[in-house]
Amino acid sequence: MTITFLNAVYVSNHDGDTCKIYVERDLDFGFNFFIKGYKTQNFRMNGINCSEVRGGTVGQKERAQRAKIRVEELLKPLPFRLDSHKPSKFGNYLCDIYLADGTHVNQLLIDEGLAVFYDGTTQRLARTTPKNKE
Repeated sequence: MTITFLNAVYVSNHDGDTCKIYVERDLDFGFNFFIKGYKTQNFRMNGINCSEVRGGTVGQKERAQRAKIRVEELLKPLPFRLDSHKPSKFGNYLCDIYLADGTHVNQLLIDEGLAVFYDGTTQRLARTTPKNKE
């Protein structure tokens, strides 16, 4: 099941693939009584992995910092669309993020060399090519 948030707002990001985002949602009080509510939620970008800010080599840390800064540049200025999916194995919700012009941020980070494809089990340097097509 996918839940789409049309006016998601950037709060912060731990690294290139994990963000804290402010989302608007309907709060269900039962008996068909809903009100608009807002919640800050941690999300992990679906299908990608960026280097960690802590740990790893100097090169990995530099790449991680560049990815973190790039995500902030992309998401901070304006609201964006966020498609939320099931929680990851670490408890964050997986998401795909789209800018107002339709740019898929997850794929953009791969294209810019700041992330690699990640399916939850293995990382690959391939763009988004399915494993059986490589």
